Amino acid sequence: MPKNGWPPLATDLLPRCISFGTLSPLYAAIMGGLLAGVAMIILFRHQGSLGGLNIIAHWLQERFGWRAGYVQLAIDVAIIGASLTLLPPERIVISLVGAAALNLTLAINHRPGTLHGGLRAGLRVSRSAFPDPARAASRWPIRGAS
Repeated sequence: MPKNGWPPLATDLLPRCISFGTLSPLYAAIMGGLLAGVAMIILFRHQGSLGGLNIIAHWLQERFGWRAGYVQLAIDVAIIGASLTLLPPERIVISLVGAAALNLTLAINHRPGTLHGGLRAGLRVSRSAFPDPARAASRWPIRGAS
């Protein structure tokens, strides 16, 4: 894997997997899941959701500390499992891969109480960036900071 994570790898793989004539369903499930997972992290960190099961998963995370990604993965597996008799096996597998990519991205990268609302949640400005604390305080005042 490249030094900077999956985006450079995705960029290198893009011309091999996507053209105007074809789209690899497996690649689409993985990349779509990763991108949707990042989008959900952004929503959750700003106290938003997509509605429905996302609200329940986010509430369970905040109330009981259960990782929202694992809760959603369990729900998604149950929903996909209910479709076993309705869809071909290859579609089931691709759906599971997409759900796993999305929910594991969420479970690994979003923890209860992290960065909700930025500075209001207690994120502190590094004083090393400003040798003069008075200058730092006047530039970015933080409520509740001592």
